[in-house]
Amino acid sequence: MKNKLLLLFFSCSLIFLGCKKDKKDEAAPDTNAILKQKIIGKWNYVKTTTEQYDASGKLAKTEDQTPESIQTWEFVDGSTANSSDFRGVRKYSYSIDQTDGINNISLTYNSTTIYKLEIDNNRMIWSAEGKTGDPTYPKAKQINYLDRQ
Repeated sequence: MKNKLLLLFFSCSLIFLGCKKDKKDEAAPDTNAILKQKIIGKWNYVKTTTEQYDASGKLAKTEDQTPESIQTWEFVDGSTANSSDFRGVRKYSYSIDQTDGINNISLTYNSTTIYKLEIDNNRMIWSAEGKTGDPTYPKAKQINYLDRQ
């Protein structure tokens, strides 16, 4: 009888200790190498959305701008990108980094512009926000959408 009680005790202990809920696998943020792999290829520029904010920080105006002509971006390797449109081909250098868990892309042609970078298999989004100098809309955010060819 004593053996049966011990066996029952150990069985119950195993059930309660062995059936602990597993933590869900949280997606790790993409590393620079993974982002550079995702970005390689040809992308079509789809549109730019401009969001303008009033002095209280409330979104006051949104405007979508679609390109008048086709613009493509080709990310050739981990540091070179070509932009093509009716004006011809322009060669950019780029780099990707993370700041406070946010992915950024820095594009350099004549000067360097830094955008927040979001990317999945078929859509890439670059966004930047800052002060405008306009007292009606002192802050604005520009969001550029690109789709994989």
